[in-house]
Amino acid sequence: MARRGKKQHPSPTNARRWYYDACALKKDPKIHAQIINDNPKQNIMSVTSHLALGEALGNVLFKKKEQVDAFTGLIQSYCEAGLLVVKDNDSIEEHLLKIKEHRFEMNFSDSVHLATALKNGCEQLHTSDGDFDYEPAKYRALGAEFGLSNFCIKKV
Repeated sequence: MARRGKKQHPSPTNARRWYYDACALKKDPKIHAQIINDNPKQNIMSVTSHLALGEALGNVLFKKKEQVDAFTGLIQSYCEAGLLVVKDNDSIEEHLLKIKEHRFEMNFSDSVHLATALKNGCEQLHTSDGDFDYEPAKYRALGAEFGLSNFCIKKV
């Protein structure tokens, strides 16, 4: 039985997974509500990586201290809500090769985000990055290679 007032996080083993890249990890009220409130209620595990956190931090690092503090506070609140941070990208070589075979033309860091999402069983990758503008069928075909036949990109 859950204690009153304590947030229930999705179980990592049976939850659906949605990946958020650096472009999605910004202070957007819709994304914030999704990661903090909506996803846990729907048994969706929010997932990101050290690469995404590093890129997002790099976007605010040389701005005012208040912006850096606001960003680190935002990420802390996401982690408290159950955001899973993938700590390594080991064994994504097969995923990177399949991305290349499917003729996705994107920079290496975007390929790593895509490979990390696939490797970690995410059915969606949330981004505002234009490098992910491909036909949905192309993503479904790639996802099917890894048992994720409904894999898709969600633009934020």
